[in-house]
Amino acid sequence: MFERKAKPEEIEIPSIDIEEKISQLNEKQVIQQNERGIKITEEFWGPLWKYINDEDVTDIDFNGYDLRIRTTTKKKHRVDENLSIDFVDALSNRIANEVAKEFNVQNPVLEAETDNLRISVLHETRNKRGKSICIRRVPKINRITVKSALEKKYVSPNALSFLINCVHAHCNFTISGEIGSGKTELGKFLSSFIPEDERVITVEDNYELQYSSIKPNADCVEIHVDNNFTYDMAIKAALRQNAKWLVVAEVRDKEAKSYLKQLSSGVNGITTLHTDDARNIPSRITNMIGETEGTQTYLEDAFTFLNVGIYLGIKVKNDGTIYRYIDQICVFENSAGKHIAKLIYANGRPMDEDMNSILPPQFAKKLIKEGIEYPFSCAEVENTDYLIQYNDEDFEEEITKRVILEDKSESSAKLGGSEELLFGNLTENKPRRREEKI
Repeated sequence: MFERKAKPEEIEIPSIDIEEKISQLNEKQVIQQNERGIKITEEFWGPLWKYINDEDVTDIDFNGYDLRIRTTTKKKHRVDENLSIDFVDALSNRIANEVAKEFNVQNPVLEAETDNLRISVLHETRNKRGKSICIRRVPKINRITVKSALEKKYVSPNALSFLINCVHAHCNFTISGEIGSGKTELGKFLSSFIPEDERVITVEDNYELQYSSIKPNADCVEIHVDNNFTYDMAIKAALRQNAKWLVVAEVRDKEAKSYLKQLSSGVNGITTLHTDDARNIPSRITNMIGETEGTQTYLEDAFTFLNVGIYLGIKVKNDGTIYRYIDQICVFENSAGKHIAKLIYANGRPMDEDMNSILPPQFAKKLIKEGIEYPFSCAEVENTDYLIQYNDEDFEEEITKRVILEDKSESSAKLGGSEELLFGNLTENKPRRREEKI
Protein backbone atom coordinates (compact mmCIF):
# COMPACT_ATOMS: atom_id res chain seq x y z
CA MET A 1 0.00 0.00 0.00
CA PHE A 2 1.11 3.50 -0.72
CA GLU A 3 1.25 6.13 2.00
CA ARG A 4 -0.79 9.21 1.49
CA LYS A 5 1.30 12.17 0.43
CA ALA A 6 1.05 15.19 2.63
CA LYS A 7 -0.62 18.21 1.20
CA PRO A 8 1.66 21.24 0.74
CA GLU A 9 -0.02 23.07 3.56
CA GLU A 10 0.68 20.10 5.86
CA ILE A 11 4.47 20.01 5.25
CA GLU A 12 6.46 21.38 8.18
CA ILE A 13 9.04 23.88 6.95
CA PRO A 14 11.93 24.49 9.38
CA SER A 15 12.26 28.06 10.57
CA ILE A 16 15.29 29.84 9.05
CA ASP A 17 16.63 33.19 10.16
CA ILE A 18 17.76 34.60 6.81
CA GLU A 19 19.80 37.43 8.34
CA GLU A 20 21.55 34.99 10.67
CA LYS A 21 22.34 32.68 7.75
CA ILE A 22 23.82 35.53 5.72
CA SER A 23 25.84 36.56 8.74
CA GLN A 24 27.18 33.00 9.11
CA LEU A 25 28.12 32.85 5.43
CA ASN A 26 29.90 36.20 5.61
CA GLU A 27 31.76 35.12 8.73
CA LYS A 28 32.81 31.89 7.03
CA GLN A 29 34.01 33.84 3.98
CA VAL A 30 36.05 36.18 6.18
CA ILE A 31 37.64 33.21 7.97
CA GLN A 32 38.52 31.61 4.62
CA GLN A 33 40.05 34.86 3.40
CA ASN A 34 42.08 35.24 6.58
CA GLU A 35 43.33 31.67 6.27
CA ARG A 36 44.66 32.51 2.81
CA GLY A 37 47.33 35.07 2.13
CA ILE A 38 51.09 35.29 2.47
CA LYS A 39 52.15 34.16 5.91
CA ILE A 40 54.60 36.24 7.92
CA THR A 41 56.16 33.22 9.55
CA GLU A 42 59.54 31.53 9.62
CA GLU A 43 58.01 28.42 8.09
CA PHE A 44 56.82 30.38 5.04
CA TRP A 45 59.99 32.41 4.47
CA GLY A 46 62.70 29.96 5.51
CA PRO A 47 66.23 31.44 5.36
CA LEU A 48 64.78 34.88 4.48
CA TRP A 49 62.90 35.07 7.77
CA LYS A 50 65.74 36.78 9.65
CA TYR A 51 65.53 39.68 7.19
CA ILE A 52 61.73 39.72 6.92
CA ASN A 53 61.55 39.96 10.71
CA ASP A 54 64.24 42.67 11.06
CA GLU A 55 62.74 46.16 11.51
CA ASP A 56 65.98 47.73 10.29
CA VAL A 57 65.84 46.02 6.88
CA THR A 58 64.22 47.98 4.05
CA ASP A 59 64.98 45.89 0.93
CA ILE A 60 65.68 42.19 0.29
CA ASP A 61 66.89 41.47 -3.26
CA PHE A 62 67.83 38.12 -4.79
CA ASN A 63 69.15 38.36 -8.35
CA GLY A 64 69.12 34.65 -9.09
CA TYR A 65 72.62 34.16 -7.75
CA ASP A 66 73.24 36.07 -4.53
CA LEU A 67 71.24 37.88 -1.86
CA ARG A 68 71.62 41.59 -1.14
CA ILE A 69 70.14 43.57 1.74
CA ARG A 70 69.59 47.29 2.34
CA THR A 71 68.94 48.64 5.83
CA THR A 72 68.02 52.04 7.22
CA THR A 73 71.68 52.70 8.03
CA LYS A 74 73.61 50.69 5.46
CA LYS A 75 73.71 50.64 1.67
CA LYS A 76 72.71 47.55 -0.26
CA HIS A 77 75.29 44.87 0.42
CA ARG A 78 75.78 41.20 -0.31
CA VAL A 79 75.11 38.78 2.55
CA ASP A 80 76.44 35.26 2.97
CA GLU A 81 73.17 33.41 2.49
CA ASN A 82 72.84 30.43 0.19
CA LEU A 83 69.38 30.25 -1.36
CA SER A 84 68.96 26.96 -3.19
CA ILE A 85 67.06 26.69 -6.46
CA ASP A 86 64.58 24.37 -4.75
CA PHE A 87 63.87 26.92 -2.03
CA VAL A 88 63.45 29.81 -4.49
CA ASP A 89 61.08 27.69 -6.62
CA ALA A 90 59.09 26.61 -3.57
CA LEU A 91 58.84 30.15 -2.20
CA SER A 92 57.70 31.50 -5.57
CA ASN A 93 55.04 28.79 -5.81
CA ARG A 94 53.85 29.47 -2.27
CA ILE A 95 53.47 33.18 -3.01
CA ALA A 96 51.65 32.50 -6.30
CA ASN A 97 49.30 30.01 -4.64
CA GLU A 98 48.48 32.28 -1.72
CA VAL A 99 47.55 35.21 -3.96
CA ALA A 100 45.88 32.96 -6.56
CA LYS A 101 47.98 34.16 -9.49
CA GLU A 102 49.62 32.29 -12.33
CA PHE A 103 53.41 32.41 -12.51
CA ASN A 104 54.90 30.76 -15.58
CA VAL A 105 56.38 31.44 -19.01
CA GLN A 106 53.20 33.16 -20.15
CA ASN A 107 52.93 35.14 -16.90
CA PRO A 108 56.57 35.89 -15.99
CA VAL A 109 55.96 38.62 -13.41
CA LEU A 110 54.45 37.84 -10.02
CA GLU A 111 53.50 40.71 -7.75
CA ALA A 112 52.01 40.50 -4.30
CA GLU A 113 51.79 42.47 -1.09
CA THR A 114 50.95 42.13 2.57
CA ASP A 115 50.37 44.80 5.19
CA ASN A 116 54.10 45.45 5.40
CA LEU A 117 55.73 43.74 2.40
CA ARG A 118 55.83 44.55 -1.30
CA ILE A 119 56.93 41.56 -3.38
CA SER A 120 57.99 41.20 -7.01
CA VAL A 121 59.23 37.95 -8.59
CA LEU A 122 60.62 37.63 -12.13
CA HIS A 123 60.46 34.24 -13.87
CA GLU A 124 63.70 32.48 -14.80
CA THR A 125 62.80 32.67 -18.49
CA ARG A 126 63.21 36.45 -18.23
CA ASN A 127 66.41 36.47 -16.19
CA LYS A 128 69.55 34.66 -17.30
CA ARG A 129 70.58 33.88 -13.71
CA GLY A 130 67.27 32.43 -12.60
CA LYS A 131 64.30 33.72 -10.63
CA SER A 132 64.74 37.24 -9.30
CA ILE A 133 62.98 38.26 -6.08
CA CYS A 134 62.63 41.79 -4.73
CA ILE A 135 60.98 42.42 -1.37
CA ARG A 136 60.48 45.84 0.21
CA ARG A 137 59.55 46.15 3.86
CA VAL A 138 56.94 48.83 4.49
CA PRO A 139 56.64 49.62 8.21
CA LYS A 140 53.38 50.74 9.81
CA ILE A 141 55.28 53.43 11.66
CA ASN A 142 57.03 56.66 10.84
CA ARG A 143 60.73 55.92 10.62
CA ILE A 144 61.28 59.69 10.77
CA THR A 145 60.24 61.54 13.91
CA VAL A 146 61.08 65.04 15.10
CA LYS A 147 63.53 63.63 17.63
CA SER A 148 65.22 61.18 15.26
CA ALA A 149 65.48 63.83 12.52
CA LEU A 150 67.43 66.06 14.88
CA GLU A 151 69.49 63.32 16.50
CA LYS A 152 70.61 61.91 13.16
CA LYS A 153 71.13 65.40 11.70
CA TYR A 154 68.67 64.59 8.95
CA VAL A 155 67.55 68.23 8.98
CA SER A 156 68.35 71.32 11.05
CA PRO A 157 65.86 72.59 13.68
CA ASN A 158 65.04 75.75 11.71
CA ALA A 159 64.51 73.87 8.45
CA LEU A 160 62.40 71.24 10.22
CA SER A 161 60.27 73.96 11.81
CA PHE A 162 59.80 75.56 8.40
CA LEU A 163 58.55 72.33 6.81
CA ILE A 164 56.12 71.62 9.66
CA ASN A 165 54.82 75.19 9.48
CA CYS A 166 54.29 74.75 5.74
CA VAL A 167 52.04 71.75 6.46
CA HIS A 168 50.09 73.88 8.95
CA ALA A 169 49.82 76.57 6.25
CA HIS A 170 48.42 74.04 3.73
CA CYS A 171 51.35 74.26 1.35
CA ASN A 172 51.87 71.68 -1.37
CA PHE A 173 55.02 69.54 -1.26
CA THR A 174 56.99 67.75 -3.95
CA ILE A 175 59.80 65.51 -2.71
CA SER A 176 62.60 64.48 -5.05
CA GLY A 177 65.74 62.43 -4.71
CA GLU A 178 67.48 59.27 -5.82
CA ILE A 179 66.19 55.74 -5.29
CA GLY A 180 66.71 54.83 -1.64
CA SER A 181 66.92 58.43 -0.42
CA GLY A 182 63.70 58.05 1.57
CA LYS A 183 61.16 60.09 -0.41
CA THR A 184 58.17 58.04 0.75
CA GLU A 185 59.30 58.13 4.37
CA LEU A 186 59.55 61.92 4.32
CA GLY A 187 56.09 62.09 2.74
CA LYS A 188 54.73 59.91 5.55
CA PHE A 189 56.40 62.12 8.14
CA LEU A 190 55.06 65.38 6.70
CA SER A 191 51.54 63.96 6.36
CA SER A 192 51.54 63.08 10.06
CA PHE A 193 51.13 66.81 10.84
CA ILE A 194 47.86 67.05 8.90
CA PRO A 195 44.92 67.55 11.31
CA GLU A 196 42.83 64.39 11.72
CA ASP A 197 39.61 66.13 10.67
CA GLU A 198 41.02 67.11 7.26
CA ARG A 199 40.26 64.32 4.80
CA VAL A 200 43.35 62.75 3.29
CA ILE A 201 43.15 60.60 0.17
CA THR A 202 46.23 58.53 -0.58
CA VAL A 203 46.88 57.14 -4.06
CA GLU A 204 49.45 54.38 -4.52
CA ASP A 205 50.03 51.11 -6.33
CA ASN A 206 51.29 49.49 -3.13
CA TYR A 207 50.19 50.47 0.35
CA GLU A 208 53.47 52.02 1.48
CA LEU A 209 52.14 55.23 3.02
CA GLN A 210 50.28 53.29 5.73
CA TYR A 211 48.27 56.39 6.57
CA SER A 212 45.37 54.70 8.37
CA SER A 213 47.76 52.56 10.41
CA ILE A 214 49.86 55.53 11.49
CA LYS A 215 46.82 57.78 12.11
CA PRO A 216 43.91 55.41 12.87
CA ASN A 217 41.55 58.22 13.91
CA ALA A 218 42.16 60.35 10.84
CA ASP A 219 39.59 60.90 8.08
CA CYS A 220 41.25 59.11 5.19
CA VAL A 221 40.53 57.13 2.03
CA GLU A 222 43.33 54.89 0.75
CA ILE A 223 43.04 54.29 -3.00
CA HIS A 224 44.86 51.38 -4.61
CA VAL A 225 45.72 51.73 -8.30
CA ASP A 226 46.52 49.12 -10.94
CA ASN A 227 46.23 48.64 -14.69
CA ASN A 228 42.43 48.80 -14.51
CA PHE A 229 42.28 51.82 -12.20
CA THR A 230 45.20 54.07 -13.00
CA TYR A 231 46.84 56.93 -11.10
CA ASP A 232 45.12 59.37 -13.43
CA MET A 233 41.69 57.84 -12.76
CA ALA A 234 42.32 57.75 -9.01
CA ILE A 235 43.41 61.38 -8.84
CA LYS A 236 40.32 62.46 -10.75
CA ALA A 237 38.12 60.36 -8.45
CA ALA A 238 39.67 61.98 -5.38
CA LEU A 239 37.99 65.29 -6.16
CA ARG A 240 34.57 63.62 -5.89
CA GLN A 241 35.61 62.11 -2.56
CA ASN A 242 35.85 65.53 -0.86
CA ALA A 243 39.62 65.44 -0.48
CA LYS A 244 41.32 68.16 1.52
CA TRP A 245 44.73 66.55 1.00
CA LEU A 246 45.86 64.35 -1.87
CA VAL A 247 48.93 62.27 -1.04
CA VAL A 248 50.20 60.55 -4.19
CA ALA A 249 52.98 58.01 -3.77
CA GLU A 250 54.72 59.14 -6.95
CA VAL A 251 53.91 61.24 -10.01
CA ARG A 252 55.45 59.45 -12.97
CA ASP A 253 53.64 60.28 -16.18
CA LYS A 254 50.66 62.07 -17.64
CA GLU A 255 48.78 61.90 -14.33
CA ALA A 256 50.82 65.02 -13.54
CA LYS A 257 48.16 66.99 -15.43
CA SER A 258 45.34 65.70 -13.21
CA TYR A 259 47.44 66.21 -10.08
CA LEU A 260 48.20 69.82 -11.00
CA LYS A 261 44.53 70.41 -11.77
CA GLN A 262 43.57 69.13 -8.32
CA LEU A 263 46.01 71.53 -6.66
CA SER A 264 44.58 74.40 -8.67
CA SER A 265 41.10 73.52 -7.37
CA GLY A 266 42.21 74.06 -3.77
CA VAL A 267 43.17 70.50 -2.79
CA ASN A 268 46.50 70.31 -0.96
CA GLY A 269 49.06 67.78 -2.10
CA ILE A 270 52.14 65.79 -1.15
CA THR A 271 53.91 63.69 -3.77
CA THR A 272 57.31 62.48 -4.94
CA LEU A 273 59.14 62.41 -8.25
CA HIS A 274 62.62 61.90 -9.68
CA THR A 275 64.81 64.91 -10.43
CA ASP A 276 68.34 65.90 -9.41
CA ASP A 277 67.62 69.44 -8.18
CA ALA A 278 64.63 70.79 -6.25
CA ARG A 279 64.44 73.85 -8.49
CA ASN A 280 63.78 71.65 -11.53
CA ILE A 281 60.53 70.28 -10.09
CA PRO A 282 58.11 72.65 -11.93
CA SER A 283 59.69 71.98 -15.32
CA ARG A 284 59.82 68.24 -14.56
CA ILE A 285 56.08 68.20 -13.81
CA THR A 286 55.38 70.18 -16.99
CA ASN A 287 57.45 67.78 -19.10
CA MET A 288 55.54 64.80 -17.66
CA ILE A 289 52.28 66.22 -18.97
CA GLY A 290 53.74 65.85 -22.45
CA GLU A 291 51.57 68.39 -24.26
CA THR A 292 53.29 70.95 -26.49
CA GLU A 293 50.21 73.14 -26.57
CA GLY A 294 49.62 74.92 -23.29
CA THR A 295 53.10 74.21 -21.95
CA GLN A 296 53.50 77.78 -20.71
CA THR A 297 50.16 77.62 -18.89
CA TYR A 298 51.13 74.36 -17.18
CA LEU A 299 54.47 75.85 -16.18
CA GLU A 300 52.76 78.89 -14.67
CA ASP A 301 50.38 76.60 -12.76
CA ALA A 302 53.34 74.57 -11.51
CA PHE A 303 55.09 77.65 -10.11
CA THR A 304 51.79 78.85 -8.63
CA PHE A 305 50.59 75.70 -6.90
CA LEU A 306 53.58 73.47 -6.11
CA ASN A 307 54.78 75.76 -3.27
CA VAL A 308 57.60 73.70 -1.69
CA GLY A 309 60.19 71.46 -3.35
CA ILE A 310 62.60 69.21 -1.47
CA TYR A 311 65.65 67.32 -2.67
CA LEU A 312 66.96 64.51 -0.46
CA GLY A 313 70.66 63.80 -0.25
CA ILE A 314 72.19 60.39 0.36
CA LYS A 315 75.85 59.68 1.01
CA VAL A 316 77.73 56.51 1.84
CA LYS A 317 80.63 56.37 4.27
CA ASN A 318 83.66 54.17 3.78
CA ASP A 319 82.26 51.69 6.29
CA GLY A 320 79.14 51.28 4.14
CA THR A 321 76.75 53.13 6.43
CA ILE A 322 74.27 55.48 4.81
CA TYR A 323 73.68 59.10 5.70
CA ARG A 324 70.37 60.54 4.46
CA TYR A 325 69.52 64.19 4.86
CA ILE A 326 67.44 67.01 3.44
CA ASP A 327 69.81 68.63 0.97
CA GLN A 328 67.64 71.35 -0.63
CA ILE A 329 64.46 73.18 0.26
CA CYS A 330 63.07 75.40 -2.45
CA VAL A 331 59.92 77.54 -2.58
CA PHE A 332 58.10 78.36 -5.80
CA GLU A 333 56.17 81.45 -6.75
CA ASN A 334 54.53 82.86 -9.86
CA SER A 335 54.72 86.63 -9.49
CA ALA A 336 53.07 88.48 -12.38
CA GLY A 337 54.32 85.88 -14.83
CA LYS A 338 57.81 85.79 -13.31
CA HIS A 339 58.70 82.27 -12.26
CA ILE A 340 60.60 82.19 -8.98
CA ALA A 341 62.38 79.12 -7.61
CA LYS A 342 63.94 80.40 -4.41
CA LEU A 343 66.44 78.03 -2.85
CA ILE A 344 66.37 78.65 0.91
CA TYR A 345 68.42 75.61 2.02
CA ALA A 346 71.23 73.89 0.12
CA ASN A 347 73.59 71.18 1.36
CA GLY A 348 71.39 71.33 4.43
CA ARG A 349 72.43 74.89 5.16
CA PRO A 350 70.44 78.15 4.99
CA MET A 351 71.20 80.24 1.93
CA ASP A 352 71.05 83.51 3.85
CA GLU A 353 71.96 84.48 7.40
CA ASP A 354 68.91 86.75 7.51
CA MET A 355 66.17 84.11 7.38
CA ASN A 356 63.48 86.73 7.88
CA SER A 357 64.01 88.12 4.38
CA ILE A 358 64.78 84.91 2.51
CA LEU A 359 61.20 83.99 1.54
CA PRO A 360 59.55 85.47 -1.58
CA PRO A 361 56.87 88.07 -0.70
CA GLN A 362 53.79 86.11 -1.81
CA PHE A 363 54.97 82.97 -0.08
CA ALA A 364 55.60 84.88 3.15
CA LYS A 365 52.09 86.39 2.90
CA LYS A 366 50.60 82.92 2.50
CA LEU A 367 52.20 81.81 5.76
CA ILE A 368 51.09 84.92 7.61
CA LYS A 369 47.54 84.45 6.30
CA GLU A 370 47.56 80.97 7.84
CA GLY A 371 48.76 82.39 11.17
CA ILE A 372 52.46 81.50 10.78
CA GLU A 373 54.34 84.60 11.93
CA TYR A 374 57.65 82.87 12.62
CA PRO A 375 58.24 80.39 9.75
CA PHE A 376 61.47 78.95 11.15
CA SER A 377 60.17 78.19 14.63
CA CYS A 378 57.39 75.84 15.74
CA ALA A 379 56.20 74.20 18.94
CA GLU A 380 56.71 70.64 17.69
CA VAL A 381 60.45 71.26 17.39
CA GLU A 382 60.89 73.59 20.34
CA ASN A 383 59.25 71.07 22.67
CA THR A 384 61.75 68.37 21.72
CA ASP A 385 64.14 67.62 24.60
CA TYR A 386 67.00 66.95 22.23
CA LEU A 387 66.86 70.52 20.96
CA ILE A 388 68.52 71.73 24.16
CA GLN A 389 71.84 70.20 23.09
CA TYR A 390 71.53 70.97 19.40
CA ASN A 391 71.43 73.98 17.08
CA ASP A 392 71.73 74.89 13.41
CA GLU A 393 75.46 75.59 13.68
CA ASP A 394 76.05 72.00 14.83
CA PHE A 395 74.08 70.73 11.85
CA GLU A 396 75.96 72.91 9.37
CA GLU A 397 79.28 71.67 10.74
CA GLU A 398 78.15 68.07 10.39
CA ILE A 399 76.92 68.58 6.82
CA THR A 400 80.20 70.27 5.91
CA LYS A 401 82.10 67.20 7.10
CA ARG A 402 80.02 64.95 4.88
CA VAL A 403 80.02 66.97 1.66
CA ILE A 404 82.16 65.44 -1.06
CA LEU A 405 84.39 67.95 -2.82
CA GLU A 406 85.01 66.97 -6.41
CA ASP A 407 88.13 69.13 -6.52
CA LYS A 408 89.52 72.28 -4.93
CA SER A 409 87.96 74.54 -7.55
CA GLU A 410 84.49 73.49 -6.39
CA SER A 411 85.05 73.73 -2.65
CA SER A 412 83.92 77.33 -2.27
CA ALA A 413 80.84 76.70 -4.40
CA LYS A 414 79.89 73.59 -2.42
CA LEU A 415 80.23 75.14 1.01
CA GLY A 416 78.99 78.64 0.57
CA GLY A 417 78.39 81.55 -1.73
CA SER A 418 75.41 82.54 -3.79
CA GLU A 419 72.63 80.35 -5.11
CA GLU A 420 74.13 80.48 -8.59
CA LEU A 421 77.57 79.47 -7.35
CA LEU A 422 76.20 76.53 -5.46
CA PHE A 423 74.20 74.93 -8.23
CA GLY A 424 74.88 76.82 -11.44
CA ASN A 425 72.28 77.66 -14.06
CA LEU A 426 68.88 76.00 -13.72
CA THR A 427 69.03 74.84 -17.31
CA GLU A 428 72.05 72.71 -16.52
CA ASN A 429 71.09 69.23 -15.40
CA LYS A 430 74.29 67.66 -14.15
CA PRO A 431 73.59 64.18 -12.76
CA ARG A 432 74.80 63.49 -9.24
CA ARG A 433 76.68 60.36 -8.40
CA ARG A 434 74.35 57.72 -7.04
CA GLU A 435 76.63 56.77 -4.15
CA GLU A 436 79.40 58.97 -2.84
CA LYS A 437 82.16 57.60 -0.70
CA ILE A 438 83.28 59.49 2.35
